[in-house]
Amino acid sequence: MPAPLPPTAPAAVPTRTAWLLAAIVVLGHVLALRGMAIQLPTPDSMSTRSFSTRSIRIEPPPAATPVPLPRRPVSLTPRPRPEPRAKRPVRPKTEGVMASATRAAEPAPLPEPAPEVPAWTGPALETATAAPEPAPPAPAPEPAPPPAPAAPAPVAAASAPQAEVPLAGASNPEPDTATVAAGAVRPFTIPGSTRLAFDAVGKRGRFDYKAMGDLVWLQDGDRYEMRMEMGDWIIGKRVLSSTGKLTANGLEPTRFSDKFRSERAAHFDRQQGRIIFSANTPQAELMPGAQDQLSIFAQLAALVAGDPLAFPIGTTLSIQTAGPRDAEPWVFAVEREEMLYLPGGHVPSLKLVRKPNKDYGQKVELWLAPELGFLPARIRITFENGDYLDQQWKSTSTP
Repeated sequence: MPAPLPPTAPAAVPTRTAWLLAAIVVLGHVLALRGMAIQLPTPDSMSTRSFSTRSIRIEPPPAATPVPLPRRPVSLTPRPRPEPRAKRPVRPKTEGVMASATRAAEPAPLPEPAPEVPAWTGPALETATAAPEPAPPAPAPEPAPPPAPAAPAPVAAASAPQAEVPLAGASNPEPDTATVAAGAVRPFTIPGSTRLAFDAVGKRGRFDYKAMGDLVWLQDGDRYEMRMEMGDWIIGKRVLSSTGKLTANGLEPTRFSDKFRSERAAHFDRQQGRIIFSANTPQAELMPGAQDQLSIFAQLAALVAGDPLAFPIGTTLSIQTAGPRDAEPWVFAVEREEMLYLPGGHVPSLKLVRKPNKDYGQKVELWLAPELGFLPARIRITFENGDYLDQQWKSTSTP
């Protein structure tokens, strides 16, 4: 068996042939790329397109056509006009602070009268009765006998209240300059029992101080007790007290005391008609309507509360007033109406001023308040040396 032939190496490709094949491939690529370039448009031959915009207006939907409503029937009969109301009589207007005190006493308005029914002016009714025949004239009366002489008028009883007598030498005095006499008959309204607390400021020499005040008023319809405390434990307390009876003429004091370190008093002896002082000073004659330096506050309150409109601006009141040593007439003048702004609130008031009638007298200013039963809401006392004490209402409580 013949031996196998050894494997032969592949024939080598000649170098020239390889270069030829490479050149053919490159030429084919060049031709292919050139053909593509011919088919693509040139930049100069590219056409540009322009874009344009436009606005579109959207029309609103057409409005709905209103449908007319059916007309309502209209009444041709005119409405009757209301009859005008009758004007009420105009009341006299009360000016000032005292209006609130008298408003409750005004009478209620009278009811308006019913309208009269007009008489029938048409033909007479068939059922109407015949008019009565006129009566024959009465005979003339016989002449009356001559009148008898009039009897003398009876003298008024001594117990009947006397009318107020005008001042001597004055005819029809004006209300703003009238003077109320001490014994004049006037209505009184006694305030109810109460306790008034005050804040006080004062001056003694060169020393200004603040203190407290307290006014207690008690009455049972027959008798009264009145007490006022002023000051504090630093400057000392001064206590005024008054006791007495309640009568148709207001207050009738029986004893008055003034206590500051020591007590001095005045006694009213109405049987003997005199005022006796514990300071061994001369006695004084007891005048009608006399008061003391504390009861005068409640007496003025009862007098003004009885008839507030009887005290217009300028009215003066003269009342004998007893202190611990003597008694003299105190003349108060109604000065003005004033709104007070006090620690206890805002209260209207009627200011009365007592001016001293001698060099060493005291000036007393009182502000009577309707809200406090016309008891003073403020008391200011100015002494002859310039010292003063000003008490202003702070609160009200039950005694």
